[in-house]
Amino acid sequence: KIVVLKDHDNVFGIREKGDDAVNIGPDGVPYSPMNDPHYSNAYMTYKYPQYFTKYIGFKRAKNIVKEDASLLLKGRIHKTREEIGCPNHVDICIFGGGIIGTAIAYFLKEKAPFGLKIAVIEKDLSVTLSTGGLRQQFSLEENILMAQYSAEFIRNARKHLSILDGEPPDLNYHPQGFLTLADESQAEQLIRNHQKQIEMGTLVELYTAERIKEKFPMINTDGIILGSYGVQNEGWFDPLALLVAFKAKAQFFGAEFVNAEILDFNF
Repeated sequence: KIVVLKDHDNVFGIREKGDDAVNIGPDGVPYSPMNDPHYSNAYMTYKYPQYFTKYIGFKRAKNIVKEDASLLLKGRIHKTREEIGCPNHVDICIFGGGIIGTAIAYFLKEKAPFGLKIAVIEKDLSVTLSTGGLRQQFSLEENILMAQYSAEFIRNARKHLSILDGEPPDLNYHPQGFLTLADESQAEQLIRNHQKQIEMGTLVELYTAERIKEKFPMINTDGIILGSYGVQNEGWFDPLALLVAFKAKAQFFGAEFVNAEILDFNF
C-alpha cells in the first residue's frame, strides 16, 4: 500500500536534506574528485602541468621542453599530424570509433600518454549514433556513480578536453532535470530508487501528482502517483561535439585513428 503525503512541497523532507546530501559521497564523507581513484587525472589533462605532483615527473617535463624547442626551431608552435596508415603493431586496438571507443582511447591515453600505443579502427568516420542525455536517476550504485562522474566531466569539458593552440570544445550543455513518473504499481520501486539516489549524494525530489500538475501543467497526471525530478546534474548536450572533442584530445595524446574495416583475426 502506498501512502502519499499531503505536503507535496516537502515530500519525505527532501528540501531540508537535499542541500546537505548533495555533496556527500557513498562513504558518508564529502565527495572530492581528487580522492576518487576512478577520477581522471586532472594533472595530465593539459600539455603543461600546473605544478609538479607525484603524477608528473622530471622526465615528462624534460620531454615537453625538448619537444617544444624542436618545434620552435622549425618555425612552428604545434605538431602537424601526418596521414596514418594501418599500424603493424599496437598495445591496444579498439574496434569502433563511436563515442564509446573514442572515449576509451582518450581515457587510456590520458592515464598513460607515453609508452602505450593505441589504435582505433572505424570504417565509418561519420558515425554519430549516440544520444546526448545526462541523468542520475538509476537504481544501481554503479550507474549512479558513473552518472555523477559524467556530470562533472561534461560540465568541465573545456578543462578536460582543451588542446594547446586549439579552440576549447563547446558541448552546448543545457542543464534540465529529467522527470520520471510512476503509477501505483511502480511507486514503491520509484521510492526505493529515490532513497538510494539520495544516499549516493544525488539531488532529486519526489513529487505527488498534485505537485507535478502544478509544476508541469502540460502533463496528464491521470493514474500517476509519484514523480521523481532531477534538480541538479541532469540535462542534454551535443553528442557529436563530445565525440569530436574526445577524438581530438586522444589524437593529441598520440592515439591513432584508422579508417578501415575489420575483416578477420589472425592470432
